[in-house]
Amino acid sequence: RLQRMWEDEAGGSGDSEDEFGALDRRQAVRALPKPEYSALSVVCEANGITQQQLVSKADQVEHLEMFLFNFPRMLSLGTFSNLSSLSVMQQSIQTLEGLDQCHHLKTLWVIESQISKIQGLHNCTKLERLHLYSNRIERIENLDSLTSLQVLWLSDNKITQVENLGALTNLREINLARNSITRVGEVLLANPSLTSVNLADNQIGSFKEIATVGRLPKLRELCFADPHWGDNPVSTLCNYQTYVLFTIPGLAVLDTLPLGEETKALAEATYMKKKMYYNMRAKTLRRNATNAVRLGNEGREALVGAVEYTLNLLVRQAKEVARELEEEERNIRPVGVDPRLLSTIRAPDALDALRAKHAKVSTAIQELVCEASAVERAYEDCTSTVYDLADMYVRRMMVELETGGNIRLEDGKPSDLWHSSCVDLISSRFFPADFAGIPGVPKITGVRVTRVTRIHNRHLRNRFEQRLEALVDMSDPAYKRSLEYLFAGDSPGLPGELQRCLEDGFRSPAEYDKLGLDGAVKLSNSVSLADVPRLRTDTEAGGGGGGSGGAHGSSSVGIGPSWTRGQLLVAKVFLGKSSQEVGGAVAAAAARSRGTEAHTETKVRSEAYAEFNSVYRCKANDPKQR
Repeated sequence: RLQRMWEDEAGGSGDSEDEFGALDRRQAVRALPKPEYSALSVVCEANGITQQQLVSKADQVEHLEMFLFNFPRMLSLGTFSNLSSLSVMQQSIQTLEGLDQCHHLKTLWVIESQISKIQGLHNCTKLERLHLYSNRIERIENLDSLTSLQVLWLSDNKITQVENLGALTNLREINLARNSITRVGEVLLANPSLTSVNLADNQIGSFKEIATVGRLPKLRELCFADPHWGDNPVSTLCNYQTYVLFTIPGLAVLDTLPLGEETKALAEATYMKKKMYYNMRAKTLRRNATNAVRLGNEGREALVGAVEYTLNLLVRQAKEVARELEEEERNIRPVGVDPRLLSTIRAPDALDALRAKHAKVSTAIQELVCEASAVERAYEDCTSTVYDLADMYVRRMMVELETGGNIRLEDGKPSDLWHSSCVDLISSRFFPADFAGIPGVPKITGVRVTRVTRIHNRHLRNRFEQRLEALVDMSDPAYKRSLEYLFAGDSPGLPGELQRCLEDGFRSPAEYDKLGLDGAVKLSNSVSLADVPRLRTDTEAGGGGGGSGGAHGSSSVGIGPSWTRGQLLVAKVFLGKSSQEVGGAVAAAAARSRGTEAHTETKVRSEAYAEFNSVYRCKANDPKQR
């Protein structure tokens, strides 16, 4: 239709000085490849641009809009050399393209389309506003040349990670609502000009993210919950608003609601009371630890004093015996003494008795020296343990304070039902034979549970319940048969992983896969399968069974070699539909027994078991241990 319109207008045009130039531009447009020509025709029709305007005033067009038109590809936009604003909405466009010559573009909207990748913007260096929401974008990338960008909207996409924003130093507003982001980290701190951040309707569940985002110096608007988009798990936790207002005192708008000074003052007063309470508890704890160390030092001094008193007596006795022994040895064959008087000198038996006495006194002195050293070592171990315990409990208090009470660790007593249940669970799944043959470790005959700590984490509990509700019919109690309690142990390859899990939960299967591990959350129903890797690493790092600790071992606190102390995380798990690992350890053992080639154990990957909720790998000599 556009071509016919151009032909009609060309037939009726007058003789003007610009006629030849216009004719050239018409011919250039008609010479465009068919896809570009079709796209240009659609753009002109949608924006009411006639042929005459296109050939004579294309450089005056500053705004184009495509809405509800069939515009499958972004082509021929370079025809409008001074274009400053482009809006494309509700199209079937899959690729950002055709913007190489749009050097003056300042505002770009490509929304509610099918864009899967950010690209083709490297020449749009004057771009100030970029809106790409409601597409299919999976990564934030290719934005380094947009140094003038001030507003970036990438909401309602498939983004899982906040990244590649460091070059956008002038960015003032970013909207990442309705994606699949679980953590932000410190990425946004590279954009100090940010005043507005919208992270609503993601999977953020930790107060740590609030504190990190709050370090932006100019932040005034923050959204973790937005009525237009949705909520984050963190916004449903207790004390959420109080924590945000105290952590970010300069905030003016929270979750689209303006904040009054009275509200912020009340939040600050509430949080300060909590902070004073926890600081007082921490000081009391440290004071008690200091008193315990002081009492221990008094006991050490008393024991060492008694040992030193006895030691001094024995040293004097040893010197006396040594002197007497020396005299006797000189008198055995005295020079110039009448042989008739030798009968009056002590017999050799007396000399042997003195030597035996001297040996016993010397042995007693060595034993006392060893006893004094043992007292000193015991005191140092106890002192270290007391301070480590104090530090551990202070860290727990700080975690509780920094998470608004949404994470709390509770030590159990033997009278608590859940305490005794955990002890029974450990005892029933401990098999001494599994610990035989570990280099540097003596024979292990049993296990003693010294502490049971229950973890109250509201975010993880809510997430577990939501996912469980999505998988099963909660009204049918049959699903409970698939619930199990399994162990996670200290992983030598991921030191401190258990502590991280207490706050953030287990990593995703994809994260474990990137770390070179099985692409799954690895748990076990056996104490040995969960703890032997830690045990082997501790004995190697500590120099065998007598070692005093390993650099990569358990972070548990106690007295004695570190290999004797371990910790396990007991996790409540929904196994659902489960499958045995294909080509696992049992298959390999069977192959070896037949004398055939054993298959190498491969890593588990979730995509290979898409129809299952869990996969189990059996122990070669005991299929019940998984």
